Amino acid sequence: MKKYWTVLCLIFALNLNAQNTAESKEISFIEVTGTAEMEVLPDEIYIHILLKETGEGKDKRSVAIQEKNLKDSLQVIGINLSQLTLLNSYGNYRHTGVFRKDVVESSEYSLKVSDAKTVGKVFEKFDHCDVYSAHITKISHSKIEEYRKEMRIAAAKIAREKADYLLAVTGGQTGKPMIVREEMQNPYNVLNNQLEYNKINQPYSSVDKMNWEDNAIEFEKIVIKSSIYAQFEIK
Repeated sequence: MKKYWTVLCLIFALNLNAQNTAESKEISFIEVTGTAEMEVLPDEIYIHILLKETGEGKDKRSVAIQEKNLKDSLQVIGINLSQLTLLNSYGNYRHTGVFRKDVVESSEYSLKVSDAKTVGKVFEKFDHCDVYSAHITKISHSKIEEYRKEMRIAAAKIAREKADYLLAVTGGQTGKPMIVREEMQNPYNVLNNQLEYNKINQPYSSVDKMNWEDNAIEFEKIVIKSSIYAQFEIK
């Protein structure tokens, strides 16, 4: 029995000693946050376009004819047709008589352009090529991921610099990083200057044309922001 209690006391003493040693080696650290941001003018504007079959009989204007007119109109203003993508095609039944039905075809497209002036030119053409409706769905930048990476790096550097000068005035030095984590990343698909076109209710007016083509209207700049949280060991 004595041997049993002796072994227990020895184990307890060893654990206590290990705990005291760990506490004496506890690492001191500093917590900082670095934030960086930039603004860029969008150079990718996506326009959703709807073509819808109209008329009946000899007056019918098929989607195929409207698509050809649309493509011809886009080429006239210098747009490469590779920027026009077919999203969807479908048909809906309509009654053309007591016992007759007809299918009304529709097609949806996405067009990518690079600036507000081109957007104005495109919407002007919609009045002449039977576009049923159109609106801007997304704005972005061709180098958005590159810029986001730059902001992350800049935010991390700012966090390190902040730790350096805070410790310098207190007699410490910045050691190796213990934690580095991105805290937030802002969305950038902002559409405050959205333009819409509707063949029936909202044709593209001469005022709209003048404002967009003379750069009187421009898209809001995209804000790219990153915030980095870090813990650094104090030497």
